[in-house]
Amino acid sequence: MAGALRNLPPNILPPVIAKVDPDSDPILTVVVSGQMGRRELTEIADKIVRRGIQTVDGVGEVNLIGARVAKSAY
Repeated sequence: MAGALRNLPPNILPPVIAKVDPDSDPILTVVVSGQMGRRELTEIADKIVRRGIQTVDGVGEVNLIGARVAKSAY
């Protein structure tokens, strides 16, 4: 990598190099859908599905994607 860095323009930020663990790739995708609004589905996905999966031994992280959260009062 050091050899390639000298070919980059001087005003560019250096690239970020990160070690990747192939075992950390997602192994399960769950889709929650229904006849209710997105906020209600998000609440079910968060309070029931996500929290249930998080309690399984060996689960490192659970992410909600596409969630609809209530607007802040601030």
